[in-house]
Amino acid sequence: MASSAFGTPIASYRGHPRVFAVLSVKTHQDHVHLDLVNLFCEGPFADWSHAMKLPQLSLVVDNKPGALIAPCKLLSDAGINIVTLSLADTEHNGVLRLIVAEWQRARKLLLAAGYKVLVSHVLAIEVADKPGGLMDLLRLFAGAGLNVAHMYAFTERLGQSAVLVFSFDDLDAAIACLTRAGINPVSPVFLYDQPAEE
Repeated sequence: MASSAFGTPIASYRGHPRVFAVLSVKTHQDHVHLDLVNLFCEGPFADWSHAMKLPQLSLVVDNKPGALIAPCKLLSDAGINIVTLSLADTEHNGVLRLIVAEWQRARKLLLAAGYKVLVSHVLAIEVADKPGGLMDLLRLFAGAGLNVAHMYAFTERLGQSAVLVFSFDDLDAAIACLTRAGINPVSPVFLYDQPAEE
């Protein structure tokens, strides 16, 4: 069984009994922020690097007024919350990228509605919310020969840090690069289970 930074056994992480974590604790003003130092997982998440990969849904939508309503309504009616999204445009079409907790169910619903859906994996990474915070990461990636295919942001913050979504040509190489630098991607389990702001 894993232990916390204070040696207290952790039986589950945020209510997910198949995930075990070693956590370090930071205080930010009036709340405590738990940094994921390591994951010990069972079942399909036995590979630590796999547990850090965030499923992303990409679908093509028409580049015209109102085209986003149908897929968003479809997910809303099914009770599926969009954690974050991005939209890129071409001359005739747009590419809508979505992060949702219930991505398998969302994919099935979108496919049934006639959308072509691509599932890929991205990383969520904390970025210091200060001038040059992103530059430090970009220099790290460039120095390792990693190409950033696309990136966008989460609306939620973790303490004083922003959280950005990064897509890489080689995701495993990116995880290895971050690990060597002592940077842990943010766990999807944590991102899906953020408490609502009061």
